[in-house]
Amino acid sequence: MIKRLCPALLLVLTSCAGPALRHAYKDYSEVYAESLNRQLLLNLARLSNDEPPYFIQLGQINSQFTFNTSLGFSPSQARVKHPSANASDIVQDTLTLGGTVSAGAVEAPTFQFVPLNGDAFAQAINNPISDKLFYTLYDQGFHADLLVRTMVASVRYLDTNGEYVLLVNHPYNPSYLSFLRFCEGLRDAQLNRDLLVKPVESLDPPPTYRDVKLADALAALSAGYGMTNFGSNAHALTPRKAYTLKPNGKSRELEMFDAEVSGAFRKGQLEFQLRTFIATMYAVAREEVYFKFPGGNTNEVRFSADAKGLVAAVGPSPEVSSFQVRPILTLTGFTQAERSSLSKVIELDYHRKTYTIGDDDKEGPLKSTHNRSVFSLLAYLFAQIAIDPQKLPVQQLIQVR
Repeated sequence: MIKRLCPALLLVLTSCAGPALRHAYKDYSEVYAESLNRQLLLNLARLSNDEPPYFIQLGQINSQFTFNTSLGFSPSQARVKHPSANASDIVQDTLTLGGTVSAGAVEAPTFQFVPLNGDAFAQAINNPISDKLFYTLYDQGFHADLLVRTMVASVRYLDTNGEYVLLVNHPYNPSYLSFLRFCEGLRDAQLNRDLLVKPVESLDPPPTYRDVKLADALAALSAGYGMTNFGSNAHALTPRKAYTLKPNGKSRELEMFDAEVSGAFRKGQLEFQLRTFIATMYAVAREEVYFKFPGGNTNEVRFSADAKGLVAAVGPSPEVSSFQVRPILTLTGFTQAERSSLSKVIELDYHRKTYTIGDDDKEGPLKSTHNRSVFSLLAYLFAQIAIDPQKLPVQQLIQVR
């Protein structure tokens, strides 16, 4: 009998372990994603109110399962004697077999929270975003307009007179109109594959040093710089790989840009000044405020509001037809009725305002992914500066059991 019960016991244990593990994986994954999304949105809400952001990184998650089983076997026997004439009826034996099988699981999770602060983290969030990351996202098809408006502080190029032209990504800057037209043209060029990512030298002359020691030269090479000797022990440091966008070599002209911008692309003389992570967060969080209070730039870009929220209208020009843009991230510009119909990622209340990340999927392929795409980009940028908890001192870890 025991041999027959053992397979049943193993079956019960297996059926208990599988759902427990699947349930724990699903729950931890959902809570992890929601926690990171909530922290990111909370910091955007803080920055939109000119308050400092704070970051806590979720470290290791350890969950220990204890599976227990029990098997009980309780046989009983009764013997009854009956007075009878027949010898076979004199004694009656009754054998009763009984048993119990049970299984259970006890879960003991341990969480680690890492407060992100100190010199290493401050340096990480204040360093410019890698240009390689920017060009990789562009090359892989991430929406160029959203990419530039999120990550780029300004665009500069050389005009026909050999002077720099600067297009600043800020609604209060006089060049914002040209910047928006540039972003619109860049999206068209990306879709048509008119502009491809290619390595190019920087517009700035490389720094030159004299009497360079061997150890310093090796350190520069290991950090990704190239070194060129100009004689008399003078060396210039140049990045090994700098990138830009250049035409793909076909005869088609870049008609979506004006002549100077097209010429700068063809000569490889156009650069993007990339923001730092914290500058990206601040600019994205504040742009909705800038659209609502446009300052003195209304003659160039017409800021207003319609039934769908804040909008900036860019007037017609010889190169680009009229179009409209929304803030790069709409956080509070939804009515209560609109929020109920959004496909939302996360939502929270802060300072008596409701901050929402979501889109109306009925508005078409671009606007249906506008806010979610930008928010996902911010989450990916934050992941680039995450710190390995194993490299931090023990006292910087907060463990919760």
